[in-house]
Amino acid sequence: MSLLTPAPDNHYWVDLGTTPASCGVDGKKVRECRITQNLADKGWEGTVHTETVIIPAPTQHTYELYDQVSATHTVDGYKQWKCKTCSHSFKDILKAEGHTFGEGVYKTPTCTESGGYTYSCTGCSHQYTEAESAKGHSFTVTERLEPTCTEAGYEKRKCTVCGFEETESFEALGHTYPDSATTPPTCTEDGYLKGYCTRCGAEADEIIEKTGHSYTVVENVPATCKAAGKTVSQCSVCQNKEEKAIPVLPHTYESTVTKAATCMEKGTMTYTCTACAHSYEEEITAEGHKRSEYPVKVTNASLLKAGSREFSCENGCGTTFSEAIPPRLDREEKIFILAAALLLIAAAIAAVVIILIRRSRPEDLEPEEVEAAVATIFGDLEENTSDSPDDNVPVVADTPKEEEAAAPAEEAAE
Repeated sequence: MSLLTPAPDNHYWVDLGTTPASCGVDGKKVRECRITQNLADKGWEGTVHTETVIIPAPTQHTYELYDQVSATHTVDGYKQWKCKTCSHSFKDILKAEGHTFGEGVYKTPTCTESGGYTYSCTGCSHQYTEAESAKGHSFTVTERLEPTCTEAGYEKRKCTVCGFEETESFEALGHTYPDSATTPPTCTEDGYLKGYCTRCGAEADEIIEKTGHSYTVVENVPATCKAAGKTVSQCSVCQNKEEKAIPVLPHTYESTVTKAATCMEKGTMTYTCTACAHSYEEEITAEGHKRSEYPVKVTNASLLKAGSREFSCENGCGTTFSEAIPPRLDREEKIFILAAALLLIAAAIAAVVIILIRRSRPEDLEPEEVEAAVATIFGDLEENTSDSPDDNVPVVADTPKEEEAAAPAEEAAE
């Protein structure tokens, strides 16, 4: 078949997709000819045939009941309907039925309690009452005593319907005097009542105490720490004025160090009032030196020479303190060393004498021997008096040197 051959008359339709119809909305089915599609896949230049078929929508919804709430006497209910085909729904409102009342029950009102007809719903517990107010007591006076100027009275009554009884008391009326019998009191002077009661004729001769002033503050001058204040009050009745002094307030001071104290010099503390700037000064006592706990410099003592320790002032004023360190040898030790030195000198002299005796003539004494003897004397002395940094006891001549010096003497003695 040529690629330009027309499409066949009979199609072989294949569905490509279907959209179902719903209530009120048409659906559709799309299909194409498989023969022309195969030809197009092989290079055919003709048109691939497709077709859309309309699926008509249903003419109306098909509803079913899926939710319902029954109406009561006072609350509406409803029925909820939903289409089986689509999601469309609607609600039917069920109106409240209203109460159905039977015949009422009557309660006769009394003197103190209300009554009336009470109606009850035949379908529920709802009630309402057409109330009639309590009638109240219908009293008849059974006994009465009139009050006088000085004595109380009373009235006894009884209800003709229920028999309830009550008593009402009346206070004493008190005397009634004509206006001319009374002289009113003032703020500062007593008044008086002198006359006869118009009701009972009782005579009155009484003093009415003065009322005293009724003051209201009309001026207020606050006190300060420099000047006293005052309050001025005026009586609302007689207009009399009264003045009261307000004492001077104490100063409110804040302290400031205007001159700091040192170890040897006093300082100054200044107090200034925060309200009026008044000020005064107080002396700050000198602190005095505070020697450091540990020395800042130490010069060690030797056997014969004193040393020292220097301490600083912890307040930072630069002052130093010196403390002597005694020599490492006391007086008895120095005497011991001096005696030892003298013994060594004597031993040396004895050694020289022995050497001279051994020589028959002085010219036979060699100079080297003399120098060695002298060096031995002064060398031992220097060792015994020199400083020893590692030991606090005096150092004496070594034992071997003493034996060498004593050997010639022993030979001479033999």
